[in-house]
Amino acid sequence: TVEAYDVEGDRLLFFLNDSAGAVPFSINETTGDVTVSGLVDFESQSFFSLPVCVTDSRFVECVVLEVNVTDVNEFPPVLLGPSAVLTGQDTPIGTLVSFYNISDEDGSSAARAFDVAVYQVIATRAN
Repeated sequence: TVEAYDVEGDRLLFFLNDSAGAVPFSINETTGDVTVSGLVDFESQSFFSLPVCVTDSRFVECVVLEVNVTDVNEFPPVLLGPSAVLTGQDTPIGTLVSFYNISDEDGSSAARAFDVAVYQVIATRAN
């Protein structure tokens, strides 16, 4: 919520000075409540500068409200590879027995470089 006051007690109206209509936010003209009014996607744009203004019908005062969008994990990682592999009982320790490709649609390729995937091999016995 954006707050303002007028020393003369005049009625105040809030507005976003966004002539292009490019920000996915709106403001309630009487309360100053800023709400999301369009698509907000961290991967597309993680920061917005909102030119918030208030007027008493004679004077206008504006400030820039900075909105940081936080990232959320929207997609589970996808693991592509075999569901079972065979290896001989005399396979040397350290031998690669399977290879998997992992993809995650969240974030840019630069951000994905820092993602860490942890896997565990669970031994089972076939009877």
